[in-house]
Amino acid sequence: MKTIKFISIFTFFAICSIFAMQAQSYETFSKWNKDNAPAVAIEANAPDDIAAQSLFDLLKSEKLKGKKSGKKVSFKKVVFPTLSSDYINIYATVIAKDNNNSTVYVFVNRGLKSDFVSSSTDVQLIDNLKAYLNNKYAPLAAKANLDYKVNNQQKLISDSSKDLSKMQNSLEKKIKQKDKLISEIDDLAKQIEQQKNLLDQHKVDLDKIGK
Repeated sequence: MKTIKFISIFTFFAICSIFAMQAQSYETFSKWNKDNAPAVAIEANAPDDIAAQSLFDLLKSEKLKGKKSGKKVSFKKVVFPTLSSDYINIYATVIAKDNNNSTVYVFVNRGLKSDFVSSSTDVQLIDNLKAYLNNKYAPLAAKANLDYKVNNQQKLISDSSKDLSKMQNSLEKKIKQKDKLISEIDDLAKQIEQQKNLLDQHKVDLDKIGK
């Protein structure tokens, strides 16, 4: 019970800390399919695999159809009013910074051959994308990372608890075996003593016969 309470308190403060330090998205340039293109980036408080999966899951939850390949996500020819009333293509790639943080680059265009959008070509779409990444994606990725860590730690605790129970059960069996062995040793020692006495008596009896 104390362990569960501790994890719950830890989770609460960790979530508060995550929201307090929430990263803000920004415009930049990055490579998509070997071409340098305008993008909106955000620092995710999650490893690259969790960051990529979180973005994919979030966009799927918006009833958009897309694909994920490794650390890349693509949603082609979708209508997503949160960003734009037009058909758009959304692409993203995630780059690891360290074991617990990554940078997510999101690219948007309106056709397979059109240029990617920047604030100089569609300021409203870029503002919408920034707000979406700040308010919906970043907290989701951070929470997914936190959930993974908590679940992983709980599994370690559970596995350690099972191992401890096995060791305790094994010790109890060994103690029982030890007690039984000591008892058997005591019985055998008594039998040996009785057998010695019997042997001595036989020798005495033999001497008597000779006389």
